[in-house]
Amino acid sequence: MGRWIFLCLSGCSSPPGLHEVPRDGLRDGMPDKTPDDTPDDTPDEQAVVGPPIPFRTDWDVRPDGESISDAFLYREGIVHQLRLLVDDAGLDSLGDAPEIEVVAGLDVNGEPGTYPIALRLKGTSSFRTLESKPAFKIDFHEWDPTARFHGIKRLTLNNMVQDPTMLHEHVYYWLCTELGIPAPRHAYARVWLNGEELGLYGIVETMDEQFVNRGWPDDDAGPLYEAVGGDFVDERREKFEVEEVGSGLLAIDALVTTVLATPPDQFLAMLETHFDLDALLTYWALDIVSSNPDGYVLNHNNYYVYGAPLAGKWTLIPSGVDRSFVPTPRQPVGALALGCLADPDCEALLDVRIEEVADTWDRLDVPAVVTALQSRIGPLCEADPRRERECRGDELLDFIGHRTEEVRDR
Repeated sequence: MGRWIFLCLSGCSSPPGLHEVPRDGLRDGMPDKTPDDTPDDTPDEQAVVGPPIPFRTDWDVRPDGESISDAFLYREGIVHQLRLLVDDAGLDSLGDAPEIEVVAGLDVNGEPGTYPIALRLKGTSSFRTLESKPAFKIDFHEWDPTARFHGIKRLTLNNMVQDPTMLHEHVYYWLCTELGIPAPRHAYARVWLNGEELGLYGIVETMDEQFVNRGWPDDDAGPLYEAVGGDFVDERREKFEVEEVGSGLLAIDALVTTVLATPPDQFLAMLETHFDLDALLTYWALDIVSSNPDGYVLNHNNYYVYGAPLAGKWTLIPSGVDRSFVPTPRQPVGALALGCLADPDCEALLDVRIEEVADTWDRLDVPAVVTALQSRIGPLCEADPRRERECRGDELLDFIGHRTEEVRDR
């Protein structure tokens, strides 16, 4: 199995005067929105392609019956229109301290403006300033803890500057849905800032307590960590940043200690005891089949970890998958994956899961789904006024079209 993986992958804060900001109108000094800045020839609704993104089928209703009407945000076939409004002081602040939230307004698909929201820039290698194509974090409840937008507290807008197809995240997370891998939902939006179009963005579900409740409705009191270049053999606690603490805290430190103390011949038993093994193996198999060089298996990067306290199980959750679906020479480095490969029984289970992912890929006719998606996203990529790369959707189609054959051959 170790040889097969090598061959497969080698080939292939709060502002002053906040209480004075009205909830139902523009903030003093904030520019008016420009309703006519959307070209008439770009439809808001487009052809339906594939299934919706959620990994819970009842994602619009909470267990207590309270409706969470965020369904429309992630409907397949829709490209939303989002208009951000920021005054001059806010723009200056975002330029000087992009990680500090400012007061802003938001218009979604022509709805009356939502005010006030908290807005900041985001990103590491994909970070861009306001002068280029910034990525954003939006918080609806920062200034008012009771405020929601169609039930949600936060939105993440990815600028997709590192993906020349602007398709990778959407396709990967769609496959997660089909394969039952806990993952964020994804949709598309054209974004304007004070009337100037910034281009096409990916709306990615924010990893927070609402995400946890959706995925683990009966076991959502645990901690959610973001791995920051860390792995389960790294005793430096700061490598796992707490996103949500929860009341039923499981300790990541104890988990790291357990992994470090596990001998190779007991690795599968350890994974079965402490992790959601089914989700873990399927996630790894998808990373392998999709040739994702920046995920857990090949780079111990771009993942979250949730600890479900009642089950006593940890789950790895993919994120930042915009570099998937390209041939990569990298070999596995994720400590859990390496431990699995060193255990023949675990290695065999992963082999089977890779075959199952390839079979599902063929059954779904992924090339046809991506072709249809490319037909509507490709022109929006080309029309993006701030894109940094030539749009190359054809390269993704070529890779996806031959991928399962390549996997089975090797």
